[in-house]
Amino acid sequence: MLPTIHFARADQVDIVTHAIRRIMKKRHNGEEDFTIITQTGMLTTLNKIISVMTTVVAAIAAISLVVGAIGIMTMMWISVNERIEEIGLEKAIGATPQQILTLFLGEAALLSTVGGAIGVLIGLGIALLIGWLVPALPIAIPYFYVLLSLLVSLVSGLASGVLPACRAARLDPLEALRAE
Repeated sequence: MLPTIHFARADQVDIVTHAIRRIMKKRHNGEEDFTIITQTGMLTTLNKIISVMTTVVAAIAAISLVVGAIGIMTMMWISVNERIEEIGLEKAIGATPQQILTLFLGEAALLSTVGGAIGVLIGLGIALLIGWLVPALPIAIPYFYVLLSLLVSLVSGLASGVLPACRAARLDPLEALRAE
């Protein structure tokens, strides 16, 4: 067990630490071959560790978001290319470019939101599992962030679906019908 010293006034941490260091150096023949750890120092170190972990998790989330957006964009390009004839037929019978754009943006939004919801459900499941395995660990699920993550996935899907949807909306009906 390590020796601990308790004192009442937190504003005197530096004074007490300095006094302890001086006494310990005398007892150790002038050598500082010991370590003094204060609660403030431990909290500072913990905050640094949490800050680094937060940055790492944010970077992983950003990379995942970009990869997901590229995947959705790729799937939407493939969808437009596979349905050129269908788009041409829709435009030939009166569909406006705005309707075609809305159709493809809706598909991108649905795809990304369903993917985001699956990710949220997996995350909630992992949090609940950790809470079950380690009951002493307080697990809090901030529902604001759950909703925010679903909104981010929706916006990501819309952003990655814009170019393919614009291409589909600009297709000339005659050229599209001839494409096959």
